[in-house]
Amino acid sequence: VIYGLLAFGHGNYQAEDRAKILQDINEVIIPARVEIGEISKDLFDTIARSLVTDDPPKQGEYRLRIGQKEANSQNYEIIKTKAFRLRDESKRLGSRLKTLCKKVGNGAPEEDSEKIRFDIPLTELTMYSARLEEICIAINTLFGAVHDGNDPFVHFFTTTVRRSGIFTSFQSMPIEVSKPMIEYCFSKIPCAVLVSGTLSTAHNFNFIKNRLGLDSDELETKPLEGRFASPFSYENQTRLFVPTDLPDPSDPLFAEYITTPLIEMILASKGGALVLCTSYVHLNQLYKNTSQTLFEYGFDCYKQGDLERHHLLDLFKEDGNAVLFATDSFWEGVDVPGSALRNLIIVKLPFASPSDPVLEARNERLKASGKNAFNEYQMPIAALKLKQGFGRLIRTKTDRGTVWILDRRLITKSYGKFFIESLPPAPVMRGKMHALLEMARKFHSDFGVI
Repeated sequence: VIYGLLAFGHGNYQAEDRAKILQDINEVIIPARVEIGEISKDLFDTIARSLVTDDPPKQGEYRLRIGQKEANSQNYEIIKTKAFRLRDESKRLGSRLKTLCKKVGNGAPEEDSEKIRFDIPLTELTMYSARLEEICIAINTLFGAVHDGNDPFVHFFTTTVRRSGIFTSFQSMPIEVSKPMIEYCFSKIPCAVLVSGTLSTAHNFNFIKNRLGLDSDELETKPLEGRFASPFSYENQTRLFVPTDLPDPSDPLFAEYITTPLIEMILASKGGALVLCTSYVHLNQLYKNTSQTLFEYGFDCYKQGDLERHHLLDLFKEDGNAVLFATDSFWEGVDVPGSALRNLIIVKLPFASPSDPVLEARNERLKASGKNAFNEYQMPIAALKLKQGFGRLIRTKTDRGTVWILDRRLITKSYGKFFIESLPPAPVMRGKMHALLEMARKFHSDFGVI
Protein backbone atom coordinates (compact mmCIF):
# COMPACT_ATOMS: atom_id res chain seq x y z
CA VAL A 1 0.00 0.00 0.00
CA ILE A 2 2.77 2.42 0.93
CA TYR A 3 4.66 1.55 -2.24
CA GLY A 4 1.56 2.36 -4.29
CA LEU A 5 0.97 5.66 -2.48
CA LEU A 6 4.51 6.82 -3.05
CA ALA A 7 4.68 5.52 -6.62
CA PHE A 8 1.57 7.54 -7.51
CA GLY A 9 2.94 10.75 -6.02
CA HIS A 10 1.14 10.93 -2.68
CA GLY A 11 2.92 12.54 0.27
CA ASN A 12 5.36 15.42 0.70
CA TYR A 13 8.68 13.90 -0.35
CA GLN A 14 11.67 15.15 -2.27
CA ALA A 15 12.07 13.19 -5.51
CA GLU A 16 15.35 11.70 -4.28
CA ASP A 17 13.84 10.62 -0.93
CA ARG A 18 10.79 9.13 -2.64
CA ALA A 19 12.99 7.12 -5.01
CA LYS A 20 15.18 5.87 -2.13
CA ILE A 21 12.16 4.65 -0.13
CA LEU A 22 10.73 2.85 -3.16
CA GLN A 23 14.13 1.29 -3.80
CA ASP A 24 14.38 0.09 -0.17
CA ILE A 25 10.93 -1.50 -0.36
CA ASN A 26 11.74 -3.20 -3.65
CA GLU A 27 15.29 -4.32 -3.00
CA VAL A 28 15.43 -4.78 0.79
CA ILE A 29 12.04 -5.16 2.50
CA ILE A 30 10.27 -7.44 0.03
CA PRO A 31 13.24 -9.82 -0.50
CA ALA A 32 13.76 -10.00 3.29
CA ARG A 33 10.11 -10.86 3.81
CA VAL A 34 10.33 -13.64 1.21
CA GLU A 35 13.52 -14.98 2.78
CA ILE A 36 11.97 -15.08 6.26
CA GLY A 37 9.00 -16.98 4.85
CA GLU A 38 11.34 -19.59 3.37
CA ILE A 39 13.42 -19.86 6.57
CA SER A 40 10.26 -20.20 8.66
CA LYS A 41 8.82 -22.91 6.39
CA ASP A 42 12.09 -24.84 6.51
CA LEU A 43 12.19 -24.61 10.33
CA PHE A 44 8.64 -25.80 10.89
CA ASP A 45 8.90 -28.53 8.24
CA THR A 46 12.00 -29.82 10.04
CA ILE A 47 10.15 -29.86 13.38
CA ALA A 48 7.15 -31.63 11.81
CA ARG A 49 9.36 -34.32 10.26
CA SER A 50 10.98 -34.96 13.63
CA LEU A 51 7.57 -35.51 15.28
CA VAL A 52 5.56 -37.26 12.56
CA THR A 53 7.26 -40.29 11.06
CA ASP A 54 4.24 -41.96 9.45
CA ASP A 55 4.01 -41.78 5.67
CA PRO A 56 1.40 -40.65 4.89
CA PRO A 57 0.99 -38.84 8.22
CA LYS A 58 -1.97 -39.92 10.36
CA GLN A 59 -4.40 -37.30 11.62
CA GLY A 60 -3.79 -36.31 15.22
CA GLU A 61 -1.67 -34.18 17.51
CA TYR A 62 2.00 -34.92 18.11
CA ARG A 63 4.03 -33.31 20.89
CA LEU A 64 7.62 -33.45 22.09
CA ARG A 65 8.82 -31.92 25.33
CA ILE A 66 12.32 -30.45 25.14
CA GLY A 67 14.24 -31.75 28.13
CA GLN A 68 17.95 -32.19 28.70
CA LYS A 69 18.14 -35.35 26.58
CA GLU A 70 16.29 -33.81 23.63
CA ALA A 71 18.28 -30.56 23.87
CA ASN A 72 21.54 -32.51 23.49
CA SER A 73 20.42 -34.41 20.39
CA GLN A 74 21.83 -33.74 16.93
CA ASN A 75 18.34 -33.21 15.51
CA TYR A 76 17.60 -30.50 18.07
CA GLU A 77 20.87 -28.74 17.23
CA ILE A 78 19.80 -28.61 13.58
CA ILE A 79 16.40 -27.17 14.56
CA LYS A 80 18.05 -24.72 16.96
CA THR A 81 20.41 -23.44 14.26
CA LYS A 82 17.48 -22.83 11.91
CA ALA A 83 15.50 -21.14 14.69
CA PHE A 84 18.35 -18.74 15.48
CA ARG A 85 18.65 -17.92 11.80
CA LEU A 86 14.93 -17.07 11.78
CA ARG A 87 15.47 -14.93 14.89
CA ASP A 88 18.37 -13.01 13.35
CA GLU A 89 16.57 -12.34 10.07
CA SER A 90 13.39 -11.34 11.95
CA LYS A 91 15.36 -8.90 14.07
CA ARG A 92 16.97 -7.43 10.96
CA LEU A 93 13.65 -7.04 9.13
CA GLY A 94 12.00 -5.53 12.22
CA SER A 95 14.73 -2.90 12.38
CA ARG A 96 14.32 -2.15 8.67
CA LEU A 97 10.55 -1.77 9.07
CA LYS A 98 11.06 0.74 11.89
CA THR A 99 13.41 2.75 9.70
CA LEU A 100 10.94 2.58 6.82
CA CYS A 101 8.08 3.79 9.04
CA LYS A 102 10.17 6.72 10.21
CA LYS A 103 11.11 7.75 6.66
CA VAL A 104 7.55 7.41 5.37
CA GLY A 105 6.14 9.20 8.42
CA ASN A 106 8.40 12.20 7.89
CA GLY A 107 6.82 12.91 4.52
CA ALA A 108 3.24 11.85 5.22
CA PRO A 109 0.67 14.54 4.33
CA GLU A 110 -0.95 16.57 7.10
CA GLU A 111 -4.38 16.97 5.46
CA ASP A 112 -6.90 14.63 7.12
CA SER A 113 -8.21 13.18 3.86
CA GLU A 114 -4.70 12.25 2.74
CA LYS A 115 -3.23 11.52 6.17
CA ILE A 116 -5.54 8.57 6.82
CA ARG A 117 -4.23 6.86 3.68
CA PHE A 118 -0.82 6.68 5.34
CA ASP A 119 -1.91 6.18 8.96
CA ILE A 120 -3.46 2.74 8.48
CA PRO A 121 -0.57 1.04 6.61
CA LEU A 122 1.99 2.71 8.90
CA THR A 123 0.15 1.37 11.95
CA GLU A 124 0.11 -2.10 10.40
CA LEU A 125 3.85 -1.94 9.65
CA THR A 126 4.53 -0.88 13.24
CA MET A 127 2.50 -3.88 14.44
CA TYR A 128 4.46 -6.21 12.14
CA SER A 129 7.71 -4.82 13.54
CA ALA A 130 6.48 -5.48 17.09
CA ARG A 131 5.41 -8.98 16.08
CA LEU A 132 8.88 -9.70 14.74
CA GLU A 133 10.32 -8.62 18.10
CA GLU A 134 7.95 -11.05 19.83
CA ILE A 135 9.15 -13.84 17.55
CA CYS A 136 12.75 -13.09 18.55
CA ILE A 137 11.82 -13.20 22.25
CA ALA A 138 9.93 -16.48 21.80
CA ILE A 139 12.87 -18.10 20.02
CA ASN A 140 15.29 -16.93 22.72
CA THR A 141 12.96 -18.20 25.47
CA LEU A 142 12.76 -21.71 24.05
CA PHE A 143 16.02 -22.27 22.22
CA GLY A 144 18.11 -20.22 24.62
CA ALA A 145 16.87 -22.06 27.70
CA VAL A 146 19.11 -24.17 29.90
CA HIS A 147 17.21 -27.46 30.15
CA ASP A 148 18.45 -28.47 33.60
CA GLY A 149 15.17 -28.98 35.46
CA ASN A 150 15.21 -25.54 37.09
CA ASP A 151 13.69 -23.67 34.16
CA PRO A 152 10.40 -21.96 35.15
CA PHE A 153 9.05 -22.80 31.69
CA VAL A 154 8.18 -26.04 29.94
CA HIS A 155 9.17 -26.06 26.27
CA PHE A 156 7.70 -28.28 23.57
CA PHE A 157 6.97 -28.73 19.88
CA THR A 158 3.47 -29.48 18.58
CA THR A 159 2.43 -30.74 15.16
CA THR A 160 -1.26 -31.20 14.35
CA VAL A 161 -2.16 -33.23 11.27
CA ARG A 162 -5.57 -32.51 9.77
CA ARG A 163 -7.14 -33.18 6.43
CA SER A 164 -6.76 -29.46 5.70
CA GLY A 165 -3.00 -29.51 6.33
CA ILE A 166 -0.15 -29.89 8.80
CA PHE A 167 0.27 -27.19 11.46
CA THR A 168 3.39 -26.92 13.61
CA SER A 169 4.35 -24.65 16.51
CA PHE A 170 6.90 -24.38 19.27
CA GLN A 171 5.71 -23.23 22.67
CA SER A 172 7.02 -22.21 26.06
CA MET A 173 4.60 -22.13 28.99
CA PRO A 174 5.16 -21.27 32.65
CA ILE A 175 5.07 -24.33 34.88
CA GLU A 176 3.59 -22.27 37.69
CA VAL A 177 1.34 -19.38 36.70
CA SER A 178 0.68 -18.05 40.21
CA LYS A 179 3.84 -15.95 40.52
CA PRO A 180 3.54 -14.15 37.16
CA MET A 181 -0.18 -13.61 37.78
CA ILE A 182 0.59 -11.90 41.08
CA GLU A 183 3.55 -9.94 39.69
CA TYR A 184 2.02 -8.73 36.44
CA CYS A 185 -1.70 -8.68 37.23
CA PHE A 186 -3.08 -8.81 40.75
CA SER A 187 -0.38 -6.64 42.37
CA LYS A 188 -0.72 -3.91 39.73
CA ILE A 189 -4.46 -3.37 39.43
CA PRO A 190 -6.80 -2.12 42.17
CA CYS A 191 -9.65 -4.48 41.38
CA ALA A 192 -10.22 -7.62 39.33
CA VAL A 193 -13.44 -9.54 38.81
CA LEU A 194 -13.16 -13.16 37.67
CA VAL A 195 -16.45 -14.54 36.38
CA SER A 196 -17.05 -17.93 34.78
CA GLY A 197 -19.34 -20.90 34.97
CA THR A 198 -16.30 -23.18 35.34
CA LEU A 199 -14.19 -21.72 38.15
CA SER A 200 -15.23 -24.09 40.93
CA THR A 201 -14.63 -27.79 41.49
CA ALA A 202 -16.66 -29.78 44.03
CA HIS A 203 -18.45 -26.63 45.25
CA ASN A 204 -15.33 -24.55 46.04
CA PHE A 205 -12.68 -22.33 44.41
CA ASN A 206 -9.64 -23.87 46.11
CA PHE A 207 -8.03 -25.21 42.95
CA ILE A 208 -8.35 -22.10 40.79
CA LYS A 209 -7.25 -19.83 43.66
CA ASN A 210 -4.13 -21.91 44.15
CA ARG A 211 -3.33 -21.99 40.43
CA LEU A 212 -3.70 -18.21 40.04
CA GLY A 213 -1.98 -17.29 43.30
CA LEU A 214 -5.15 -15.90 44.85
CA ASP A 215 -4.48 -17.82 48.07
CA SER A 216 -0.99 -16.33 48.39
CA ASP A 217 0.17 -14.39 51.45
CA GLU A 218 1.76 -11.90 49.03
CA LEU A 219 -1.66 -10.42 48.29
CA GLU A 220 -2.57 -7.50 50.54
CA THR A 221 -6.30 -8.17 50.21
CA LYS A 222 -7.87 -11.60 50.28
CA PRO A 223 -10.34 -12.20 47.46
CA LEU A 224 -14.06 -12.25 48.02
CA GLU A 225 -15.84 -15.17 46.43
CA GLY A 226 -19.35 -16.27 45.65
CA ARG A 227 -21.16 -19.08 43.90
CA PHE A 228 -24.52 -18.20 42.39
CA ALA A 229 -27.36 -20.37 41.20
CA SER A 230 -27.61 -21.08 37.50
CA PRO A 231 -30.55 -19.57 35.59
CA PHE A 232 -31.11 -23.04 34.13
CA SER A 233 -33.28 -25.71 35.72
CA TYR A 234 -30.98 -28.69 35.20
CA GLU A 235 -33.31 -30.90 37.23
CA ASN A 236 -35.97 -30.46 34.54
CA GLN A 237 -33.92 -29.68 31.45
CA THR A 238 -31.49 -32.58 31.37
CA ARG A 239 -30.53 -36.06 32.54
CA LEU A 240 -27.05 -37.46 33.10
CA PHE A 241 -26.67 -41.14 32.19
CA VAL A 242 -23.73 -43.26 33.41
CA PRO A 243 -23.84 -46.87 32.12
CA THR A 244 -22.48 -49.48 34.53
CA ASP A 245 -21.96 -52.30 32.03
CA LEU A 246 -19.35 -50.79 29.70
CA PRO A 247 -15.66 -51.83 29.81
CA ASP A 248 -12.93 -49.66 31.28
CA PRO A 249 -11.77 -46.96 28.82
CA SER A 250 -8.21 -48.30 29.09
CA ASP A 251 -9.32 -51.52 27.37
CA PRO A 252 -7.69 -51.63 23.90
CA LEU A 253 -11.04 -52.69 22.43
CA PHE A 254 -13.04 -49.99 24.22
CA ALA A 255 -14.01 -48.22 20.97
CA GLU A 256 -15.22 -51.51 19.49
CA TYR A 257 -17.28 -52.36 22.59
CA ILE A 258 -19.10 -49.03 22.66
CA THR A 259 -19.84 -48.82 18.93
CA THR A 260 -23.30 -50.42 19.08
CA PRO A 261 -24.33 -48.65 22.33
CA LEU A 262 -23.17 -45.35 20.83
CA ILE A 263 -25.40 -45.82 17.81
CA GLU A 264 -28.33 -46.66 20.11
CA MET A 265 -27.74 -43.50 22.18
CA ILE A 266 -27.83 -41.37 19.03
CA LEU A 267 -30.96 -43.12 17.76
CA ALA A 268 -32.62 -42.47 21.15
CA SER A 269 -32.48 -38.73 20.47
CA LYS A 270 -32.93 -39.10 16.71
CA GLY A 271 -29.62 -37.36 16.09
CA GLY A 272 -28.73 -33.89 17.29
CA ALA A 273 -25.69 -35.38 19.02
CA LEU A 274 -22.22 -34.11 19.87
CA VAL A 275 -19.74 -36.91 20.61
CA LEU A 276 -16.81 -35.54 22.62
CA CYS A 277 -13.63 -37.63 22.61
CA THR A 278 -10.36 -37.12 24.44
CA SER A 279 -8.07 -38.34 21.66
CA TYR A 280 -7.88 -38.40 17.89
CA VAL A 281 -7.54 -42.19 18.08
CA HIS A 282 -11.01 -42.62 19.60
CA LEU A 283 -12.39 -39.82 17.43
CA ASN A 284 -11.33 -41.54 14.22
CA GLN A 285 -12.26 -45.05 15.40
CA LEU A 286 -15.75 -44.14 16.56
CA TYR A 287 -16.48 -42.08 13.47
CA LYS A 288 -15.31 -44.93 11.24
CA ASN A 289 -17.32 -47.52 13.22
CA THR A 290 -20.62 -45.61 13.34
CA SER A 291 -20.92 -43.03 10.56
CA GLN A 292 -22.05 -45.39 7.77
CA THR A 293 -24.74 -46.99 9.94
CA LEU A 294 -25.96 -43.59 11.14
CA PHE A 295 -26.04 -42.32 7.56
CA GLU A 296 -28.25 -45.27 6.62
CA TYR A 297 -30.63 -44.18 9.39
CA GLY A 298 -30.71 -40.72 7.81
CA PHE A 299 -28.21 -38.82 9.97
CA ASP A 300 -25.32 -36.89 8.47
CA CYS A 301 -22.07 -37.25 10.42
CA TYR A 302 -19.26 -34.72 10.66
CA LYS A 303 -15.78 -35.13 12.11
CA GLN A 304 -13.38 -32.56 13.50
CA GLY A 305 -10.43 -32.14 11.17
CA ASP A 306 -12.38 -32.70 7.96
CA LEU A 307 -13.44 -29.03 7.78
CA GLU A 308 -12.66 -25.82 9.61
CA ARG A 309 -14.25 -25.59 13.06
CA HIS A 310 -16.68 -22.77 12.24
CA HIS A 311 -17.82 -24.53 9.07
CA LEU A 312 -18.47 -27.78 10.96
CA LEU A 313 -20.53 -25.96 13.57
CA ASP A 314 -22.53 -24.12 10.91
CA LEU A 315 -23.38 -27.40 9.15
CA PHE A 316 -24.27 -29.03 12.46
CA LYS A 317 -26.60 -26.18 13.47
CA GLU A 318 -28.26 -25.91 10.08
CA ASP A 319 -28.95 -29.64 9.79
CA GLY A 320 -30.73 -29.95 13.14
CA ASN A 321 -30.37 -33.73 13.35
CA ALA A 322 -26.70 -34.28 12.52
CA VAL A 323 -23.99 -35.99 14.57
CA LEU A 324 -20.68 -34.23 15.22
CA PHE A 325 -17.60 -36.13 16.41
CA ALA A 326 -15.02 -33.87 18.02
CA THR A 327 -12.19 -33.59 20.53
CA ASP A 328 -10.22 -31.10 22.61
CA SER A 329 -11.15 -27.59 21.40
CA PHE A 330 -14.84 -28.53 21.06
CA TRP A 331 -15.05 -29.13 24.81
CA GLU A 332 -15.34 -25.36 25.23
CA GLY A 333 -16.51 -22.35 23.26
CA VAL A 334 -19.19 -24.27 21.34
CA ASP A 335 -22.57 -22.54 21.46
CA VAL A 336 -25.44 -24.46 19.85
CA PRO A 337 -28.70 -23.32 21.45
CA GLY A 338 -31.92 -25.08 20.56
CA SER A 339 -32.67 -28.66 19.56
CA ALA A 340 -29.79 -29.03 17.07
CA LEU A 341 -27.77 -30.20 20.08
CA ARG A 342 -29.94 -32.33 22.35
CA ASN A 343 -27.65 -35.27 23.09
CA LEU A 344 -24.14 -34.83 24.47
CA ILE A 345 -22.00 -37.98 24.61
CA ILE A 346 -18.72 -37.80 26.55
CA VAL A 347 -16.63 -40.86 25.75
CA LYS A 348 -14.05 -40.60 28.57
CA LEU A 349 -13.24 -38.46 31.57
CA PRO A 350 -10.96 -35.78 30.12
CA PHE A 351 -7.75 -36.54 31.95
CA ALA A 352 -4.79 -35.08 30.07
CA SER A 353 -2.49 -37.60 28.43
CA PRO A 354 0.40 -38.62 30.71
CA SER A 355 2.73 -37.67 27.85
CA ASP A 356 1.38 -34.10 27.68
CA PRO A 357 4.45 -31.87 28.20
CA VAL A 358 2.69 -29.31 30.40
CA LEU A 359 1.07 -31.97 32.60
CA GLU A 360 4.37 -33.82 32.88
CA ALA A 361 6.29 -30.72 33.95
CA ARG A 362 3.67 -29.58 36.46
CA ASN A 363 3.42 -33.07 37.94
CA GLU A 364 7.19 -33.16 38.41
CA ARG A 365 7.14 -29.78 40.14
CA LEU A 366 4.34 -30.82 42.51
CA LYS A 367 5.97 -34.15 43.36
CA ALA A 368 9.29 -32.38 44.04
CA SER A 369 7.51 -30.23 46.62
CA GLY A 370 5.99 -33.30 48.30
CA LYS A 371 2.46 -32.87 46.93
CA ASN A 372 0.07 -35.38 45.37
CA ALA A 373 0.04 -34.39 41.69
CA PHE A 374 -3.06 -36.42 40.85
CA ASN A 375 -5.26 -35.02 43.61
CA GLU A 376 -3.97 -31.46 43.45
CA TYR A 377 -3.69 -30.96 39.69
CA GLN A 378 -4.72 -33.77 37.34
CA MET A 379 -8.09 -34.46 38.95
CA PRO A 380 -9.34 -30.86 39.37
CA ILE A 381 -8.15 -29.78 35.91
CA ALA A 382 -9.98 -32.76 34.40
CA ALA A 383 -13.09 -31.91 36.45
CA LEU A 384 -13.05 -28.36 35.08
CA LYS A 385 -12.78 -29.66 31.53
CA LEU A 386 -15.63 -32.12 32.12
CA LYS A 387 -17.71 -29.23 33.44
CA GLN A 388 -16.89 -27.22 30.31
CA GLY A 389 -17.88 -30.14 28.12
CA PHE A 390 -21.15 -30.61 30.01
CA GLY A 391 -21.87 -26.92 29.46
CA ARG A 392 -22.14 -27.41 25.69
CA LEU A 393 -25.65 -28.87 26.09
CA ILE A 394 -27.85 -26.40 27.97
CA ARG A 395 -27.43 -22.89 26.52
CA THR A 396 -30.88 -21.39 27.13
CA LYS A 397 -33.79 -21.83 29.55
CA THR A 398 -35.74 -23.72 26.89
CA ASP A 399 -33.02 -26.21 25.90
CA ARG A 400 -33.57 -29.87 26.75
CA GLY A 401 -31.25 -32.82 26.35
CA THR A 402 -29.34 -35.79 27.69
CA VAL A 403 -25.71 -36.21 28.70
CA TRP A 404 -23.96 -39.57 28.55
CA ILE A 405 -20.61 -40.23 30.21
CA LEU A 406 -19.29 -43.59 29.02
CA ASP A 407 -16.53 -43.84 31.61
CA ARG A 408 -17.28 -46.33 34.38
CA ARG A 409 -14.57 -44.76 36.56
CA LEU A 410 -17.18 -42.15 37.39
CA ILE A 411 -18.86 -44.77 39.58
CA THR A 412 -16.10 -47.31 40.29
CA LYS A 413 -13.34 -44.94 41.46
CA SER A 414 -13.32 -42.94 44.68
CA TYR A 415 -12.73 -39.72 42.74
CA GLY A 416 -15.96 -40.21 40.79
CA LYS A 417 -17.86 -38.30 43.49
CA PHE A 418 -15.53 -35.32 43.00
CA PHE A 419 -16.41 -35.18 39.30
CA ILE A 420 -20.16 -35.51 39.91
CA GLU A 421 -20.07 -32.74 42.52
CA SER A 422 -18.27 -30.48 40.04
CA LEU A 423 -21.06 -30.78 37.46
CA PRO A 424 -24.35 -28.86 37.29
CA PRO A 425 -27.09 -30.45 39.43
CA ALA A 426 -28.63 -32.71 36.80
CA PRO A 427 -30.31 -35.94 37.93
CA VAL A 428 -27.77 -38.77 37.63
CA MET A 429 -29.05 -42.08 36.26
CA ARG A 430 -26.80 -45.12 36.78
CA GLY A 431 -27.64 -48.56 35.44
CA LYS A 432 -27.46 -51.08 32.64
CA MET A 433 -27.30 -49.67 29.14
CA HIS A 434 -30.65 -51.08 27.97
CA ALA A 435 -32.48 -49.50 30.92
CA LEU A 436 -30.79 -46.12 30.44
CA LEU A 437 -31.63 -46.13 26.74
CA GLU A 438 -35.29 -46.61 27.57
CA MET A 439 -35.14 -43.68 30.02
CA ALA A 440 -33.44 -41.52 27.38
CA ARG A 441 -36.09 -42.29 24.77
CA LYS A 442 -38.83 -41.43 27.24
CA PHE A 443 -37.11 -38.18 28.28
CA HIS A 444 -36.82 -36.95 24.69
CA SER A 445 -40.37 -38.05 23.91
CA ASP A 446 -41.90 -36.44 27.03
CA PHE A 447 -40.36 -33.05 26.35
CA GLY A 448 -41.09 -33.10 22.66
CA VAL A 449 -37.45 -32.50 21.83
CA ILE A 450 -37.81 -34.85 18.87
